[in-house]
Amino acid sequence: MKRALAGVSSGGRNYAITVLLTSFLSHARLPPPGRAVTKIRDLPEGFSVVKEEIIPLIFEAAQRCRPPLFVDQPQEKANVYYHLGFGMTTDPRPEDSGRSKWYRPPNCQKISSSAPFLCTPDEWCREIKNPLTYYYKRLRLEGRRDGVPKGDAGGEKEVLPGGVEQA
Repeated sequence: MKRALAGVSSGGRNYAITVLLTSFLSHARLPPPGRAVTKIRDLPEGFSVVKEEIIPLIFEAAQRCRPPLFVDQPQEKANVYYHLGFGMTTDPRPEDSGRSKWYRPPNCQKISSSAPFLCTPDEWCREIKNPLTYYYKRLRLEGRRDGVPKGDAGGEKEVLPGGVEQA
């Protein structure tokens, strides 16, 4: 995720930003509860979190790509919203939620075959098959819950820009 957030070169921009980063950030920040949630609007804070937290991170990462993703591929903005479940739009509204599928992040095997430059396996990767599982395990082992350190109501201390845990 750190590599995608830092921006990647033209060969992997679409996958890194639109497919991987969009799905990971949305599910890491808005984890669906135990019941089946298929739309961001099903989560009380969902739309505001998307507009105020997730989209700025995605668009900043897209700008850091070489060349910036949306400069020569402006349609990718609509694809970002499509992967969040808002359909093909560049100006989503809460009522647009559910017009397309809200995508989950690809599993580690798919990432390593589709974009090996984004994958740097470590000692935990042998037992983990999805980047979300990796993220949640790191949070748990570091004594954090729901992305917030114990005793810290203001957010994470060691984070990437925008409050995303380094994973």
